[in-house]
Amino acid sequence: MNMKSSLAFENTGLPENETIKKAYEFGVKSHVRRFDEELKMAHKSIDAQLNQQFDMIKMSGQYNEEQLKQLKKQQKQVANQIKDQIENQLMATRDVDFLARVVGPAKVVAESDASAENVVSAILVLETVRSPKDYEEIKQGLGDKISGIVAEILDMEAYPSEQTSKIAGMSDDSKRANLAVMVGGMRSLADMAKQLPPEQKLMMVGGKDAAKNKIDFASAVRGIDSKLDDMFVEAFNDVSKVIDVGVRVEVDKDTNTLKAVDVDITPPGIGPGAGGNSGPGLGGDFFGNDDKKGPATPPSKGFGGGNKKLGGGF
Repeated sequence: MNMKSSLAFENTGLPENETIKKAYEFGVKSHVRRFDEELKMAHKSIDAQLNQQFDMIKMSGQYNEEQLKQLKKQQKQVANQIKDQIENQLMATRDVDFLARVVGPAKVVAESDASAENVVSAILVLETVRSPKDYEEIKQGLGDKISGIVAEILDMEAYPSEQTSKIAGMSDDSKRANLAVMVGGMRSLADMAKQLPPEQKLMMVGGKDAAKNKIDFASAVRGIDSKLDDMFVEAFNDVSKVIDVGVRVEVDKDTNTLKAVDVDITPPGIGPGAGGNSGPGLGGDFFGNDDKKGPATPPSKGFGGGNKKLGGGF
């Protein structure tokens, strides 16, 4: 899979820095590899389901050998159509997905402090870690400081119930990285919500409890980076205007801490469809396909998978 120009480093808006560029290349390589894996899995699923349909037809005994031969030929044509459709759908979102989910939070840090190359780099490779081997590659390729930030963030994500104690042991760089990930995720979520038609809405993963948890984290690390602190408040309240999270955030000026304030806002357009296309059964009515409907598409959870926590859980 060749990288398109939209994934070229010079088009990302990230600081021109060799360490950041190297981390970005790590991140892109992992992202494209994961995309290719998803695509292969989708193709295998299509073949398996269509072959199962063909076997059922063959077992029915209603077709002679010549008819079965023609049906098999039709099956291959339909399978190729569906594969092309899925690949086009995924390709349309592949680069946008990476830039929003990974580069977006990294740019948040760069906006606040362009010299924070270790924090920016850690965010760019955070999603690449799916095994100890992946972590070792980051440590060897990017050094102890960047891999250390990654380790601290992933450790806290692995034990959300121990957030308070984990925060106390985190470095300032790790706290900034985690907060930037939240800000980037909220900005992306707000942008998506604003583009949806009125009958659709986005939901925040974890609802009101998750929203308050993010406020608690941002309050606990407040004071390390004043620009990033302000970005969090702005991004959170921007989300609360377009998505029913149940709370907004305010700054207690006396203690310089954050507090969640209940709000009663129900955005218009609560309806089905916000979660993406669930589609008809794969392959549709295979040998009696309605031409007006075209080849059916499989259910899609949206490309990106991986670390659900990245983006602040939003």
